[in-house]
Amino acid sequence: MHTALFPVVLLLATAAPGLFSALADETIARRFCVDALGQSRYDATQCLIKPQGFNIDNKDPAVLTYLCCLGTFNDVTYNYVPYVGRDLIMYVANSYSAANLLRVGSFIGKCSRPRKTKVWLKDFNYWNRNGGTLSACQSPYRK
Repeated sequence: MHTALFPVVLLLATAAPGLFSALADETIARRFCVDALGQSRYDATQCLIKPQGFNIDNKDPAVLTYLCCLGTFNDVTYNYVPYVGRDLIMYVANSYSAANLLRVGSFIGKCSRPRKTKVWLKDFNYWNRNGGTLSACQSPYRK
């Protein structure tokens, strides 16, 4: 696991019970992993299975599925972690809407690793407001 993200993973895995339950749906997770991020079906399956072994203070670890798909544990086809800002990872982890989660996944899949560019939450918001085009991948207002 990327050591810089370890505190984030612990923080997210110990969030309020049930916070991620709605997003643990297998169909949504597969669409996020395979369709949005381009991971293999095998990657999606192992990312769905892996969190089932976690029991951190009886909290819901479903968010680990999405972090796994991003490459947090270094065992998927494409590792997006070096290309995704911490604020955007937190945004993914705190998403309540399946549609929004898939939109963020689509943004990350199109705008980060393939372009070898680190993207931030500010970039996602700009991209989302401007039609989701490749030309809108980076906000002109970034740091």
